[in-house]
Amino acid sequence: MMVFIIAYLKKTNFLKVFLLLCFFSQQTVAGEIFIKDITFKKNEKNSYLILNHEINFSGDALLAINKGIPISIRINLQIKEKNKFWFDKKLFDEDKSYQLRYRNLLNKYQLSFNEANTIYFDNIDDIKSNLYNLEWNLGELNLSDSAEIYLIIELDQSKLPKPLLINLNDDSWDMKVETTKFYRELL
Repeated sequence: MMVFIIAYLKKTNFLKVFLLLCFFSQQTVAGEIFIKDITFKKNEKNSYLILNHEINFSGDALLAINKGIPISIRINLQIKEKNKFWFDKKLFDEDKSYQLRYRNLLNKYQLSFNEANTIYFDNIDDIKSNLYNLEWNLGELNLSDSAEIYLIIELDQSKLPKPLLINLNDDSWDMKVETTKFYRELL
């Protein structure tokens, strides 16, 4: 095999080989996270913030899930009141997380919210349909027009197995999206 490669390198231009190597060594990503919609709902007593999002996993992430490696997603929601002359006032700060994994003995996919609620599904598409709407109960929070909503959705890399974390410069498992919305935009 090595003789063939060396003979090929002698006959062809080095630039062609370099371009071929660059083409075949493209880095894959674990997937993408999309925020479809953020809505604000208010009833007589409480306020609710509803997040509609979608996660598309690539082949590497699906392969990891199918082999039983848990994939944890962390969502951080912060609501701050802007102040012109001092620090911003933090009105609400809460983390939610959920974990996807495949249970080999059950032949089912498991979706766990905050490590308390566990639901089992037959395929990964059913999980995606249940992830769309996440809801936060904000209580009796009164927001002004200058309130800002910060939302971060990311793959929790600290919960991945150690062999996947060895290469620190590899960003193929970086799945993160950040957004900032003003309260007046959600009304």
